[in-house]
Amino acid sequence: FFSPRGKMRVLVLQLLLSCAHTESADRLHVEIDEKGGQELPVQSEEMRAREAEARAGLAKELSDTLVDIMAVLMHGSDSAKNAALHRLGEMAISTGEAGREQARMFRSAVVAGGAVPELVAMVSSREHERQFLAAKAIHALALDDPTTDLDNFHSLEMCQGGVVTPLISLLNSQHEGVQGAATGALSVLAEHPTCQSMIVAVRQ
Repeated sequence: FFSPRGKMRVLVLQLLLSCAHTESADRLHVEIDEKGGQELPVQSEEMRAREAEARAGLAKELSDTLVDIMAVLMHGSDSAKNAALHRLGEMAISTGEAGREQARMFRSAVVAGGAVPELVAMVSSREHERQFLAAKAIHALALDDPTTDLDNFHSLEMCQGGVVTPLISLLNSQHEGVQGAATGALSVLAEHPTCQSMIVAVRQ
């Protein structure tokens, strides 16, 4: 089902998501130590095992869902691709609401999994619903935590991957929904200085 390159992307994607919760836990320990050396509550072995199982389950669920989305975007029918774009946008929003670390790792997995070329193809489509859904997904993926610059590279990856030109073209769409989705995506991307320069250059 996947080409050798596609299989490699899936492996990278799964590795990123499986590392997310371990990295988050380690960072929590560091942050607590820096804030006064507070001791974490002592966990029983049973609680540790349950927590590890829950983390692994969540990472696998995210990984499996994202792998399915990527497979559909690359090989699915037109209607299935639209549904996958909608799901991708939903996951970007839900992981963002779940916390900084999960949001960053999910977006990293999306980029590493090869979603950017697919998003460029989808937003360049002549089908209005697909244009709308792709622009909304790009918007959701470009959202970042305003308190840190650690997650700003996702916008840059998408801009350098080619989303700017088709998004700007959609500003002239006859469909207000498509125009609005493209405007929203570009406004978020423009928060990155390089993306902003690229947007200005294309519009001139």
